[in-house]
Amino acid sequence: AEGEIVGFISYALDRAREFSTVHFNAVHADYQGHGVGTAQVGKVLQIFRDEGIKYATVGTGLNEGHAPARRVYEKAGFEPVIEYRMYAQKL
Repeated sequence: AEGEIVGFISYALDRAREFSTVHFNAVHADYQGHGVGTAQVGKVLQIFRDEGIKYATVGTGLNEGHAPARRVYEKAGFEPVIEYRMYAQKL
């Protein structure tokens, strides 16, 4: 926005398997709710299509902090298929 980076998205694709994954997608808090995340995901999905990819996946946390991301992904056409839990411990 006006020459400043306000978000980012990363992804991987496997042309041989026609499979792709959106890894990280974030938008600066000041720009959330203005379509930046939707545009980022839309651009990546178009890249996947242009590359002949047939399947796109994305994972996200189930906590409230990931709710905006889940809304963007569902708006883009992703459907939830599994829920998961990640475990961690302080070392």
